[in-house]
Amino acid sequence: MTQHPRSKQHQVSRRSVLNAGAWSVPVIAVAAATPAAAASISPDWSASEWFSRYRTDKQLLTVSFAVDQPQDELDGYYYSYSLTFASAPQAPATWTPDIPTTIPYDEQKTIVDSYGPWPSGLPDPATMDGQTLNITVTVTKPGEIPIVLTGSDSFRYWDND
Repeated sequence: MTQHPRSKQHQVSRRSVLNAGAWSVPVIAVAAATPAAAASISPDWSASEWFSRYRTDKQLLTVSFAVDQPQDELDGYYYSYSLTFASAPQAPATWTPDIPTTIPYDEQKTIVDSYGPWPSGLPDPATMDGQTLNITVTVTKPGEIPIVLTGSDSFRYWDND
């Protein structure tokens, strides 16, 4: 069989194909991962001034904290809590408050004040007065990466009698 004299120049070796493939796979993987990450950038938050109490007259647990975000930037966020007492380290109780509200603190800080019934899985609130309550809050907004904030407070059982 006779080959055309220029056909050698246009042939691609297996080594060339493998080298090109090895370099293109990481580029394709990075390009595929970038749009999802870029669309889901979460803000950098910090929390302070944790507060927790149970009001017997209203039978409500209140958990509050200050977050370093202006109030108008908190629209559309949802709050769910994981609660454990340091002295009773059973599995954390999950608590989704009935009424999470935001209260302006100053131009750069907002109080997130959440109310709801006592979560099942935690010891009786009357027996936990003065105990350290460990709080983990997951703050979510559709299309964003969840923000996890942690803190603790000396829990107060408030008997209004």
